[in-house]
Amino acid sequence: MEILYIKNVYGNNPIIMLLSGGRFKKGTDGAEFDSNLYVVNENIFIKSIGDSFSSVALNEYLVSHNVDTLYIIGADAAGCIYSTARGGLNRHFYVNIIKDSVITRSDDIMNQMLNQYEKDGITVIDLAKFDELCSTLPA
Repeated sequence: MEILYIKNVYGNNPIIMLLSGGRFKKGTDGAEFDSNLYVVNENIFIKSIGDSFSSVALNEYLVSHNVDTLYIIGADAAGCIYSTARGGLNRHFYVNIIKDSVITRSDDIMNQMLNQYEKDGITVIDLAKFDELCSTLPA
């Protein structure tokens, strides 16, 4: 199983800077991973919009490594996670969201998004199911 990391980094577009409050601007702390994140490899891809597939390098990496299934975690379930999941579906990946490993602004929005994922054909699993799946992989 490949572990990939996506960084959200914006350029100097004034509209995006206004909407994001300047967070995620290249060269700022907001464009870096949280210090609590344990990074296990150099599989880091940069995106500039919600959909992680805005990184051409990400799609190229997945195709060149024969990846057909995605397990997605992170923030925001109603924003970037949803955009990336839809981007994966559009590229014919099997897409799974690990529901207890994504966040959003409220429980109501989370419940709406979990329902939307399933309507869209995105599989929703919990961390226990993911652990079970991982235990069946060859070492």
